[in-house]
Amino acid sequence: MRTLLPLLLLVGCVTSPSGVQDDIPRPFVAPDAPDPSVGLKIASTTVISAEVGDATGVWITPDTGRVGVVGAWSGLFELVDGQWSSLATASDLLDATGASGPFTDAAALQGDRIAVTVPSDGLLFDGASRTTSQHFCYEPGDSGLWIVQSQVTQSLTYDAVTDQLFANPQTFEGSSLLSSEMGVFHAESGTPVQWYRLPDAGIVASGLAVVDTGVFLLAIGDSLYDYDVKNEKLVPRVDLGELGVKSISGLAVHPQSDALWVVDDASRSLVELTGWR
Repeated sequence: MRTLLPLLLLVGCVTSPSGVQDDIPRPFVAPDAPDPSVGLKIASTTVISAEVGDATGVWITPDTGRVGVVGAWSGLFELVDGQWSSLATASDLLDATGASGPFTDAAALQGDRIAVTVPSDGLLFDGASRTTSQHFCYEPGDSGLWIVQSQVTQSLTYDAVTDQLFANPQTFEGSSLLSSEMGVFHAESGTPVQWYRLPDAGIVASGLAVVDTGVFLLAIGDSLYDYDVKNEKLVPRVDLGELGVKSISGLAVHPQSDALWVVDDASRSLVELTGWR
């Protein structure tokens, strides 16, 4: 249950208007996804290096197709000729902003910029100037009389068509999960555009990509799902476990080849998939 207080107390910047549920939700059980079709194949597999550590997301530049990952505590890395090259360390990303890790996902924008999420905050790394700034904030709040202690997103993506960022944060009060939402932000300014309440607070996407207007590809466990924010429908697409991908911790679609790149936490590898649509 949420705690009522005599005064409205909010932490940080407030952008999510929907608040929390009155009851602690039951555990969410994702529906079974079908096995892969004949056309779905693994095109390449790259081992995540010890320097990267635990990779929590994959980013692909929309204009040039450069591929990289973000490490939970290590920063941004780019895949160059099959080798991992450090692009920005944790200090490069955190020191100038005062933010705290871990890094939970990343998404590349136009113009050599990469957005990176940490608990309650979104940062923007500019590769040209080698600077990092606080870019968007998803601390929750509503008109109710309650305190929310934290909000965390495990997934972030960028849509070059609309020039918008999308995140799927979950709201916690203490250790209790209260709600799950889809937040939309202007990529250029970082200001919020829209919030969508997901039908089950337990829907936690560990990877996110735009499939169509209002339709997203969500990674949950070893499977992929299509989610329509307006119809609130979660439709199973494919179970990648049959291909050896056991625990997806990030995904992105290549703008030129349309290949799907996923981080498999179980095998500590970056996997490129073709024929996924």
